[in-house]
Amino acid sequence: MVKYFFRLGYIGTKYRGIQKQIDKPHETIQGAVESALLGLKLQNYPKTTFASRTDKGVHALMNAFHVDLNHTMPGEVYQPHHIKKVLNSYFIENNHEIM
Repeated sequence: MVKYFFRLGYIGTKYRGIQKQIDKPHETIQGAVESALLGLKLQNYPKTTFASRTDKGVHALMNAFHVDLNHTMPGEVYQPHHIKKVLNSYFIENNHEIM
């Protein structure tokens, strides 16, 4: 398992805050990020840990999170730029305002 650290910013108008909510996970920043990480075809569900929280509708110029990823091939490590590309593609395709 490899730990990755990322920084991101977002326009929070259409989100219900950072923290994933059981009833509407895709309406939160954490839910959107975890859904995007599923595109990496991992052995584990990518559970993120954010450095701080924001409430519904709040924007962030910069926030940070880390995630432990268990790759499908033993010893395999994704390059951070590849993960960033997967995340950004998902955000664009799904109309998320996360950068």
